[in-house]
Amino acid sequence: MIFVNGQNIRRETNKVQRSIGYCPQTDTVITHFTGRENLVYFLILRGYSKNSAEILAEAIARKHGFYSHIDKRVNVYSGGNKRKLCLAIALLGDAPILALDEPTSGVDPGSRRYMFSLITEASRGKTTLLTTHHLEDCEAICTRALIMANGKFKCIGSLQHLKTKFAAGYFIIIKLEANKQGNPPTDTQLKSLKDYMFENFADPPLVEELLFSLTYRVSNKDTPWSKAFSVMENAEKSFPIEDISIEQCGLDEICSWRNEEKVF
Repeated sequence: MIFVNGQNIRRETNKVQRSIGYCPQTDTVITHFTGRENLVYFLILRGYSKNSAEILAEAIARKHGFYSHIDKRVNVYSGGNKRKLCLAIALLGDAPILALDEPTSGVDPGSRRYMFSLITEASRGKTTLLTTHHLEDCEAICTRALIMANGKFKCIGSLQHLKTKFAAGYFIIIKLEANKQGNPPTDTQLKSLKDYMFENFADPPLVEELLFSLTYRVSNKDTPWSKAFSVMENAEKSFPIEDISIEQCGLDEICSWRNEEKVF
């Protein structure tokens, strides 16, 4: 037996369906309807009266950022506005379970951030299942993550648990100080700094080198954060360094394991 929100999916199918708000990866809106007609239609399916649905439709379109297009047919909407409409429909009716499949695919960065603020707000007190290729989205709103690759589950747990267990290591970002003429450190100074990093961090890979910054990935588990802070504090006294930051590796580092067979 499978139960959703305490309801048997075979015997209480209608109740189960009413308890789920679903945003599929593809745009499953009615394209020959306007945005307003889509919202009113799905609100009525959720049990609202026609009058209530018409009033709510305008408020929802304003909140989700496509009110200026509400009376246009959906088939002329941009991909981003179609996704906004799909998400709005998924959030109708205050369903206790939300299933969101790539809700922000094809959306510009500004709209993505706003849509995820709406998802975060709507998710409070609910069970939300989110599938995405944007790992920063997971870090923004998820409390637990399951990573899947090549059709297999690789790992599951809280974000901090996954980072601690699989993304061993951290980044050291060194912001270099300009000289009085505004030029970057000399080649000799850079070489001395790189030699210093090599000696203290067991040959950490230099993942990015820009005119005024160096970024190292420290993956050696034998180099704790406390040692890193001590080493870099001494570096600031000896090299032309303006600022240093040390950051934990993110979920994208975990996905670099995608070709391994480790599962727990």
